[in-house]
Parts: sequence; C-alpha cells; structure tokens
Amino acid sequence: MTLKERKLYKSGKRNTNGYRFNPFDYFYNRKRAKIVCVVLIISLIFEILCIIGVTSWTDLLYTSGIVDGVKKQDSDFAVYFLNSGQGNCAIVVCDDKVMMIDSSTVNQAYNIRNNLYMLEIDTIDYLLITHQHDDHIGSASKIINHYSVSNVLMPRLSYQNNVNSLTYDNLIKTVSNKNINAKAISNGDSFMLGSALIEILAPMKQDKNINNMSVVLKITYGNTTFLFTGDSEKEVEKQLLREGVDVSADVLSVGHHGSKTSSTDDFLFSVNPQYAIISCGKGNNFGHPSGDTIMKFEKMDIIPFITSVNGDITVTSDGNNVTVTPQKTIF
Repeated sequence: MTLKERKLYKSGKRNTNGYRFNPFDYFYNRKRAKIVCVVLIISLIFEILCIIGVTSWTDLLYTSGIVDGVKKQDSDFAVYFLNSGQGNCAIVVCDDKVMMIDSSTVNQAYNIRNNLYMLEIDTIDYLLITHQHDDHIGSASKIINHYSVSNVLMPRLSYQNNVNSLTYDNLIKTVSNKNINAKAISNGDSFMLGSALIEILAPMKQDKNINNMSVVLKITYGNTTFLFTGDSEKEVEKQLLREGVDVSADVLSVGHHGSKTSSTDDFLFSVNPQYAIISCGKGNNFGHPSGDTIMKFEKMDIIPFITSVNGDITVTSDGNNVTVTPQKTIF
C-alpha cells in the first residue's frame, strides 16, 4: 500500500479499487502498534489503581510493599518511634492531636513524610526539638514546608552556645518565613496534648555541651508515663536526681542513642522503666548502642527495643497498660 493510497483511504473517498479507509490500517506499522498497546496498558493499570485508592507514587510504593512504614493504631494514645537512621524522630498522637519529637537527619525527610502519610497526619500541633544538633533537626525545615505546623518548641541557647550549623540556620529562617509560633522551653513548662500532660523537666541551666541542653520531657497519659531524654548525658541525669525530680516512667526513650555517656545506674533505678527504646542507625560509626548500656537493661529486667534492629517501634497505652509493637521481632 502506497502513501498516496493510505491518504486516500483515510479521506473516506472511494478509490479505483472501491476500498474505503479501514481504521485498523493505522496499526499497519508494528512499532506504532506496540506504542499504542503500551499506552493502553498503562492507562488501564492507572484506572485500576485509582479504583483501589492508589493515587500517588507514595501510595504505589506502600501498596506494592516496596516501602514499609508504621501502621496506624486504633488507640487514643500512641507513640511511634521511627526507624530513621542515626537520628531521633518520634510521633506522639493523643486524641487526634500530634506532637513530633525531633526530626532525625536531613536525608530522612522522605522517610518521615511517608510515615506521616501512613498515619494520615497532615497537621502537627507541636514540633518539639530536644536540641539543635543536626541528627535531631535535620528534616525539620522540610517537614515545616510540607505540613501545617502550629508550634515549634526548642531549648533557648545562650550566646556561648551559638550553634554553627547551616541546618539550624535554615530551620530558624523557615520558622520565621512561615510565621510559626516559636517558643523556647525549659524546666517547669507544661502543656496538654489532647488529654496527655507534657511536662518539661530540663534543661535547668546553660551548658557548653549542647547534648546537655536537651529537653527532657515526661508524658503522662492516665496512669502511664513516658520519659524522653534527647541526648542528655550523665551530668543532666545526676542533676535531675539531685533536684528530686520525679523521672519514673513506664517507657524510657534512652539518652544519646544508647551511648555509654548516658543511662547511669542511679538514673535507670529512678526511672525504673518496663521498656527502653533506643533510636540509632544500623552499622553506625559511633558504636551505638553501647554494649554496657544493653547489659544494664538486662540486669535490671528492662526490655530494650532498638530501631536499627526492630525497625519502627509503636507503643500504645489505654491509660493503665502499655503495649509495645515492633516492626520486626528478634528471637
């Protein structure tokens, strides 16, 4: 069939042979036919995905199982300790109110956003930064830019403790540009997250060691308690005990990624937790968690969970009892 004949057939006019254009002649070219078939198949797949509720690449990744994430719990109170590499990030949800504690490293933003998606969270009532090191503030700016964040809380630093960090500078600019309510917090402050009481126990004073400027906070929900210590080291633990602060808790978010610089014997005895959660990255260069720290937990009958081993760790409370659900169970 010549090009002239094809044009004639497409026009619908009769030619000398009495033929009219057949639309299937369009597929005479096999390459063209393959392209059309691929487009049709992709369109069909897209329609099927839309029908089952998959409307974005994030949906597709989770539906296919390529990406794992926390599973939303049917509980009025839950804490989701994210497996976010060599950094800290926990999401506290109480009565549909949300507080994010730290935001891990800058390369964990996508992971955190995926987990927020899994938890159906688009509004964060409080973004609490325990201290200004990059492994705790890394993804904060991206979170603020992608979600509705009502309040940003972090410890006030003196001029002597000025943080020389581009990540921190970017966070301050982002908070300012978004006109978000920002507040410096210290011991004695408290607020409610739904029906849960948040109490700030530290910092009590300025310290040249930024780790020791970490916010130590206690969450009380019903008769259950949770203690978060950031990267606080031995000096802060001793100070809290000297001041007679009630640090007892059912669940302890272990200080400084389980490093031996934290978790003194006296402090652990005073906290007396049932469970200890350690956030750290697999194969990290710091040797976290310390073997000495893990041995302490074993001697004190404290059950440890480690994000680098157990993955995402979810803790729920009914007001009287806590339940820990790790993504991976190690026997």
